[in-house]
Amino acid sequence: MITNNWKAQDTTAAEYVGIVELDNGEHFEIVKTATHFVFGSATNTGLLESGNYPLDGFVSDDAVLQELVCDLNSYYRDGAGYQSDEFQHNDRM
Repeated sequence: MITNNWKAQDTTAAEYVGIVELDNGEHFEIVKTATHFVFGSATNTGLLESGNYPLDGFVSDDAVLQELVCDLNSYYRDGAGYQSDEFQHNDRM
């Protein structure tokens, strides 16, 4: 879901997860905050956020990360609107 009321996640204490390369060659840096996986592009001033995906206390982080990657691939393959409700992105995508 694209959001017009965008609020960037606080990533000051975030844990670096790594780079995800999608099926189409796009790639995103991913960090984990206390509440979300945040994805975007790394710059010399920090992470330029493209979107986020909430963590789920009942599902492993690996499973949530897999869902995020599936939604990112779907976004680029199928277009916006075919992703899970948890997938949030801004107009940078």
